[in-house]
Amino acid sequence: MRDILFRGKSIDYGSWENGDLIKSIGKTYIGNTLGNNREDWVEVIPESVGQFTGLTDKNEVKIFDGDVLQNEDGDEFCNTLIFWDKDLSSWSDCRDFDGDSFTIHNGDMLWVLDCEVIGNIFDSPDLIKYY
Repeated sequence: MRDILFRGKSIDYGSWENGDLIKSIGKTYIGNTLGNNREDWVEVIPESVGQFTGLTDKNEVKIFDGDVLQNEDGDEFCNTLIFWDKDLSSWSDCRDFDGDSFTIHNGDMLWVLDCEVIGNIFDSPDLIKYY
């Protein structure tokens, strides 16, 4: 069984926080829900929240929803966005992103083991391109 883990960017500090996802009184937090200590909760920007996919890249970096991976494809590099496809109920990726359309590659996600996390769509939206 894989870890259920979320990541979100702190409103106050700008740092990325990992832990449980907590929504309370119109705010979004990442923290530890095992205890009742609210000091362990960090308010995060709701749009920045992503869930851990259960996979790591070639450097053992955890891959989250919204991460951008880079994979060397012959003489070119391909940037790929990882996202949860609610229609297919599975993790998917998109390539050839041009702002209007993208190609979904669904199914076996083991190809990510040869990739490297180079950023995410929240911090670096310009990384989503094929070149």
